[in-house]
Amino acid sequence: MGALPRGADGEREAFRSPPRAPGVACPFVSPPAPSTPPDAPPPAEGPDVTFAAASRPGVVRRVNQDAGFAGLVDGRPLLAVADGIGGHDAGEVASRTAVATVRERLARSREPAPVALARAVAEADRAVRRAQGDAPGRAGMGTTLSAVWIDGDVAVLAHVGDTRAFLLRGGRLERLTDDHSLVAERVRQGLLSEGEAAGHRLRNVITNALGADAALRIDVGHVPLEAGDRLVVTSDGVTTLLDEATLADLAVGPPDAAVAAILDAADARGSADNVTAALAAVERVRGAATRYARPAVNEGAVAEPGGASPRAAVVSLVASGDPGWIQPLQRRYPGRGPWARLVAAVRTRPARGAPGGREAPGRPSDRPAGGPDRAAWGWWGAAAGLLVLLIAFALRG
Repeated sequence: MGALPRGADGEREAFRSPPRAPGVACPFVSPPAPSTPPDAPPPAEGPDVTFAAASRPGVVRRVNQDAGFAGLVDGRPLLAVADGIGGHDAGEVASRTAVATVRERLARSREPAPVALARAVAEADRAVRRAQGDAPGRAGMGTTLSAVWIDGDVAVLAHVGDTRAFLLRGGRLERLTDDHSLVAERVRQGLLSEGEAAGHRLRNVITNALGADAALRIDVGHVPLEAGDRLVVTSDGVTTLLDEATLADLAVGPPDAAVAAILDAADARGSADNVTAALAAVERVRGAATRYARPAVNEGAVAEPGGASPRAAVVSLVASGDPGWIQPLQRRYPGRGPWARLVAAVRTRPARGAPGGREAPGRPSDRPAGGPDRAAWGWWGAAAGLLVLLIAFALRG
């Protein structure tokens, strides 16, 4: 995918959540997300977190095509930054649509957080596509998006484009996301140095964005949290001007002050693009097991030049029209409990002749075409029988 036009001039817009008052966001980002369903399970008890976010048009542009958010969604802190593509009344619509859709989808999801976040990003992609036809000039608009959702003692992340997410731990800043851009790919291939990439004439050419390609690539991962950790998400208007050492020095103190310092520093360097940052400070982590299993992360691995830290255990998915696109993530983060095990058993039902006695998800079994899937019906029948017994006991009581 080639570069798309990024915005014209317009009025300045900004927001910031007040210190130690999470969940407050300016209305320009998105409307309030739906309330948590009354039957939704409570989120895992997790860390004490404070957070803030702010967005500015920069010193050159008047229209702000970025959107950001820092607040609680389903009782869990969410950071999200999107950088719109497509010009006035297009890029800003795309970025705000993406952030609002992610919030709304997460608020009503009951799936494990990594699966829910990936589905929310895929839904945001569809929402941006629908909005492309709402007004003249929106055809081809798109947006990048990086989101971090804190769930219990883990931060779950999803990423598209060249916005970035970072972990600041012990004074050391680690990048958790890989840029989906032409020059970043060349750096990872060893064809460019990071210094050459920073000044390259094609540095704004992104290769992946919401609303831009039929097959969206979503990077999903997680990071176990420790007391004192800080999570930072920024648009490329910030990272183009501030190196990681500078960003680490600025991302300290109260979250709202840290976010303001980051944007002030970018503005002081000329900020030819919009600048947005969101930050969460983890003050304490209480013991809390997530409602899903998660793979171990490699704490000692070292990032390759131009690449993200392997600490985040990121995997890439292609959100295509095939409903099975999410299954690798469902297997990677299986839910706990009998209902989750039942769903997993149906999803990976036995098939004659399949290696290990299981059929690969998304592939047909060897039953006759149109014939019954006895394994799946057996599991659902057992679940229905158990439900009837529970209802009967409840009525007798």
